[in-house]
Amino acid sequence: MPDENYWMRFPQVLSVAEVAGITRVSSVTVWRLLNSSKIPAHRIADAWIIYKEEVQAWAESGAESSKVHSPTRFLEGYPEELTIEDLTVLLGKTQQTVYKWLAAGSLAPTGWRVGRKWLLHKSSFIVLLENSSNQNGDFVGDGA
Repeated sequence: MPDENYWMRFPQVLSVAEVAGITRVSSVTVWRLLNSSKIPAHRIADAWIIYKEEVQAWAESGAESSKVHSPTRFLEGYPEELTIEDLTVLLGKTQQTVYKWLAAGSLAPTGWRVGRKWLLHKSSFIVLLENSSNQNGDFVGDGA
């Protein structure tokens, strides 16, 4: 089992290519495993958000666990009101994408505007993660 030093070299939000390297399978196989809920991740708008912490927990469980609880320890250092800058890091996406998702309601329960700024409560972000998880019993993959 890889030690903590192994996992520290990866960013908080993993790409499909990084997951393919970790699991030593092709990117196509990773997509299939995401859609079949074998690898824990979150489907937000049209994107997969794959957290290192969840993949690590899944890998340490022997990758046999049918459902991995979504850990949220990575949120501990963030304030109660998340800014666009926080969301870009937490989602691994550009500000443009985060703004588009907020405006479209894809980050429901959605944030709110204060003047020209968007904010999202950390508790709402946790609900978003729970609702968007492919480990959630209501998740339906796209069959890819």
